[in-house]
Amino acid sequence: LKNLVKEASRSGMKIDVNSGWHWTAAALFNSHHFNERKLERLRNMGARMVHRVDGPLLSYRGMDDGTDAEIARINNRLADATILQSRYSLEKHRELGIEYRNPIIISNAADPEIFYPSDRPFERKKPIRLVSSSWSPNWNKGFHFYKWMEENLDSERFQHTFIGNSPMEFQKTRSIKPLRSYELADFLRSQDIYVTASLNDPCSNSVIEAMSCGLPVLFLDSGGHPELVRDGGLPFAEPEDIPVALEQIVQRYDSFRAALNPPQISGIWKKYKEVLFSPGILD
Repeated sequence: LKNLVKEASRSGMKIDVNSGWHWTAAALFNSHHFNERKLERLRNMGARMVHRVDGPLLSYRGMDDGTDAEIARINNRLADATILQSRYSLEKHRELGIEYRNPIIISNAADPEIFYPSDRPFERKKPIRLVSSSWSPNWNKGFHFYKWMEENLDSERFQHTFIGNSPMEFQKTRSIKPLRSYELADFLRSQDIYVTASLNDPCSNSVIEAMSCGLPVLFLDSGGHPELVRDGGLPFAEPEDIPVALEQIVQRYDSFRAALNPPQISGIWKKYKEVLFSPGILD
């Protein structure tokens, strides 16, 4: 969302955050983190209402606290259109019996001023540098797989670093506390392959950031990962699949890296703009 605001402002759009006026043409509201009465006033003043939805949280968090139903209630009450970040998210909501108003799929994108690739050559003879990251310590973020990697991968062949918050103590894996965006991007550019084992992640910002820094991705075949990575990496389903898939990426590293096609914020904002503004409001 910060990237969208920055890109919209760069294009000359006037953006108000957590406020609105009688001249507000469109309002973008996210999940359930907002003042519903304020949004209702904007709708009554004629603003076009676009709801950005993540999840479903039931699949992502592994528990149902009623939030998905609350988001759906607000959507059907206030939204003219809905933006979901992956087809997985749209279809998973439908499996739960949740339908959104005029849904469209638009992924996230990284800040290109921070997350961009380096021209560092890949060296197969040195230990292959693997990196994973997660702000959340939820076990569904893939920690069972990372534990397996620590216990089973050849540590002379592969060096794994985890960045973020973890529910477990790593023994061989290098563990780094959460980094600021600039620091994270610099570190990603020093690595070779990004590994993610997060479960039911609808549109992983971590994967987008890694791809934007030029890293092929080894990913758990779950959630929106396949939609994001496509030919820029390989999936795995079981821990035992990881070593074989890693070797395939190593052997065809240049082709995987060339196939990386992370979403670009300029194109993402263009799609948002089309949804936010009806024909005739903007050129």
